[in-house]
Amino acid sequence: MEARNDNEETLRNDSGGENTEEETAEARKEREMRRERLSKRMSYVLRYAALKEGLQVDGSGFVNLRDLMALPLMSQYTEGEIMEEIRSSQSHRGSSRFDCRTEIGKTLVRAAYGRRLEKNPCHEGSSVFTLFETSMQTVIGHLEDYDLQDFPDEYIIASMLSRLKRQKKLSNRLLKVLLVPALEHLDLEDINLTQNTLRLIYQQCPHLKTLSLRNCSYIVTDNMLSQLTKKLPNLEFLNLTGCSHLTDQCVKPLIKNLSRLKRVGLSFNKGITETAVIEFLQKAPALKHLDIFGLRTTAEGKEEIDRLRTERGIVVILKGLEEKDETGAVTHIKPTYPNGMMI
Repeated sequence: MEARNDNEETLRNDSGGENTEEETAEARKEREMRRERLSKRMSYVLRYAALKEGLQVDGSGFVNLRDLMALPLMSQYTEGEIMEEIRSSQSHRGSSRFDCRTEIGKTLVRAAYGRRLEKNPCHEGSSVFTLFETSMQTVIGHLEDYDLQDFPDEYIIASMLSRLKRQKKLSNRLLKVLLVPALEHLDLEDINLTQNTLRLIYQQCPHLKTLSLRNCSYIVTDNMLSQLTKKLPNLEFLNLTGCSHLTDQCVKPLIKNLSRLKRVGLSFNKGITETAVIEFLQKAPALKHLDIFGLRTTAEGKEEIDRLRTERGIVVILKGLEEKDETGAVTHIKPTYPNGMMI
């Protein structure tokens, strides 16, 4: 009987231990979800909505931490949680998502990159929409009733595109209305495009200087890219990161057709090899910045890439590539985000 009681007690203890482990796993999962929500909210506010939320933003994109914490969106988080997120949050490339500095007793924070802040939609100190905001909402709600092809203001068109994109309402049907000749900068990252839409880009936006098609995947092929580059000779920045159907053949039209191309994103494209990258570094006439972070390289290939980027003064973002700092110490080259580099 005593043995039976001991066994029963052991079973109860084991069961209790299992419950404790389940609770610990649950708590850990909740903490991770809480931190992920915090990261998304901070990115939203500091990249896009700081002005819209009524925050004061300086010329470098910094806001007062106290003002940030006072937003209803952030009220459930402590200063310690926010500061820990600022210190530790990194992109998949290992670069910090947020910056922090102290100035006259105040802590200032900002998004490290990707800042495209919207104007405050309301008059200062009120909840009354400005005339601009009222007009924007009206036009966006009835876009197909408008012909914007001769509309000259790129800022307003870009604002419409950005807003619809964030709201996940930027359909190919609406793109047909908004792709206009006034556009010089176009961000279509992560949009489900069709071949017809890509044709509209070079047919209706002949003056483009920057274009991001990151993660547009299967729709961006070598053949389509060749057609696009022939029609958009003014491109200075092109982001093709994650366009997984591209191969080494895509490099030739980039070299041949885009003599002004300065900044290019070709990261995480498994069909592109170090051979094509080396040719690109050798022959692209105006290249200044090349992101090939996820490129698979051999030791010999990496050595040649390192030689070419030094010889031609090109910033190359490649995992494991090293350089010497001012003291002579060897460090890994960190990702940089120059103006217009939407990666």
